[in-house]
Amino acid sequence: MNRKVSLHDLLVHDLGGPISILATDIGNLLFKQEKYGKLTDEQKKVLERALRNARKAQSLLSEMVEALKSEEGKFEGSYFSVRELVREALKEVLDIYEPDLADKVHGCENEELFVKALNNASIFLNFAGKYTKEDFFHDRQKIIQIMRNLFSNAIKFRRKRVEIRIFGDDDLHIMVEDDGPGISPQKKENIFKRFADIGIRKDDTPGGLGFGLSCVKAILESANGEIEIQSEEGRGTIFLVRIPPLR
Repeated sequence: MNRKVSLHDLLVHDLGGPISILATDIGNLLFKQEKYGKLTDEQKKVLERALRNARKAQSLLSEMVEALKSEEGKFEGSYFSVRELVREALKEVLDIYEPDLADKVHGCENEELFVKALNNASIFLNFAGKYTKEDFFHDRQKIIQIMRNLFSNAIKFRRKRVEIRIFGDDDLHIMVEDDGPGISPQKKENIFKRFADIGIRKDDTPGGLGFGLSCVKAILESANGEIEIQSEEGRGTIFLVRIPPLR
């Protein structure tokens, strides 16, 4: 059997299935207390932490699967709303990294209230160009993966502020800027290498393995897109992404 197919099956079925069941069961305990019993504040805190980590594991598995598909040149094109996809990606990221803010944005009835809630938390979202109104044609799952990675890095490492700009009249452009610790020139050389710990930290937060950004780069290269990083140590980071529509 092909090695990539075997790894895909392992990720989707052997690992993805149990993690999905775990996340669902934890969610049931948290959100269906009338059925499973009332929780103490400490129990709720522990389960919320467990659910966030289960969702992180689900996100990582999704990234690995999409990376394998990208390496094989597999894209499933469809038309979708970029605005809706941005909101969906932000909600998923906030669920993991800022659950209190996530509760607020999940309760927003429309985009205006959603943007206002983000602004109050110093996350600024701006849309311009063709895709403010028209749908974009691409692989929806891969585009939301790109967004999740860019948004999560900015929100995870920000000191206070994040700015997200979505624009473009043919290619889709995404700019994500944070005011976090920034990246030195030496570390920038390795930031897109798979499993490279470049040691970016916010306070005592452990550095990541960089797998997410390596997946983003793999997807963009397969789709004839581009990613650029602008950063100085101590002065924040800007990621610029260009994604042409699937032809």
